Amino acid sequence: MKSMDKMLKNQAVLYGVLFLTVTNVFGYLMVRNYEAIVFFALVAYISSEFTKNNILVCLVALLMTNVLLAIVQGRKVYESMQTEGVADETAAKAEASPEEAKEPVIKKADSKAAVAEQLMPSLSDSKMKDHMANLDKIEGLLNKQEGLVGSLSKIENMMAKLENMGAKRVDRRVD
Repeated sequence: MKSMDKMLKNQAVLYGVLFLTVTNVFGYLMVRNYEAIVFFALVAYISSEFTKNNILVCLVALLMTNVLLAIVQGRKVYESMQTEGVADETAAKAEASPEEAKEPVIKKADSKAAVAEQLMPSLSDSKMKDHMANLDKIEGLLNKQEGLVGSLSKIENMMAKLENMGAKRVDRRVD
C-alpha cells in the first residue's frame, strides 16, 4: 500500500500518465472521434469531484474511455458478422433452391450497371442516397485533383521557362 501511495504521488508517474492522456486525446482529435473526447472530459470531471489526485483522474478517464471504445468497436464487429452470416445463409438457400431465397442472388454480371441493378432491391432508399452522395463527393474530389494535375503541368512549364530565362541572363553577363 505504501508503494502504491508513493507511486500515486510521484511526479514522474504524473508526467507519464499526462503524456499518455494527451496523446490519446490528440489521437481522438485526429480520427475526429469527438464523442470519445466528450466522454473523456465528462469522466475526468466526475472523477475529479471524488479525488484531487491528477494521476487517478487521468487514469480513470483513460480507462473508461478506452473501455467504451472497445465496447463500441466490438458491437460494430459483432453486427457486421451477423449481417455477413445472414448473407451467407441467403446465398446457401439460393444455391439450394432459388425460389425459396427471399433476397436476390447476385450472379456474375458483365457490367457494373447490371451489378447495381441486382443490388438495388437489397439496399434501402436512405442507404442508397447516402452512397450516391458519397459517390458525388468522390467525383468532385477527383475533378479537383484532375484540375490540380493540369495546373501542376502549367507550373512546370513556367518553371522551365524561368530557368531558361535565368540561363540566358547568366550567359549575357558572362559576355
